[in-house]
Amino acid sequence: MKAFAQLLELLALTLSWTRKLAALTQYFREVPDPDRGFALAVLTGALSFRNVKPALLKETVLAEVDETLFAMSYDYVGDSGETIALIWPHHGAQGDLPSLTDLIELFNTTSKSELPKLIASLLTQAGINERWALVKLATARCALACRRGWRRPR
Repeated sequence: MKAFAQLLELLALTLSWTRKLAALTQYFREVPDPDRGFALAVLTGALSFRNVKPALLKETVLAEVDETLFAMSYDYVGDSGETIALIWPHHGAQGDLPSLTDLIELFNTTSKSELPKLIASLLTQAGINERWALVKLATARCALACRRGWRRPR
């Protein structure tokens, strides 16, 4: 997941079409299957989860953070992924998150009632950029987050 989070961050923050293409090329060259296949599906918007929705993520965060503070932070930041990544109050021993493939399997197989606990646990062990990527992945908003600057140079 760390490599995917780094790729998403670079795609979202870089305006250079050439740099984005180079990052994608490097990622798909270095990451093994099936992670690279899932990454392609995520980046193209072809993957979503039945039970993981933005409202579920917001409920999970509001169980840990004051509602007014969250609303003010979201109003200031303007992006739910960034807001959650920055405002999540628990910073446990940062460990490696499961691979992209394993995360997708977890999101697809975990019952709806157990998802908040799973998401809270993942957010706690993730770094800030991984939390942001995790939220984007969970809400199927990776393609939107990385669209900036995708016009091909003339």
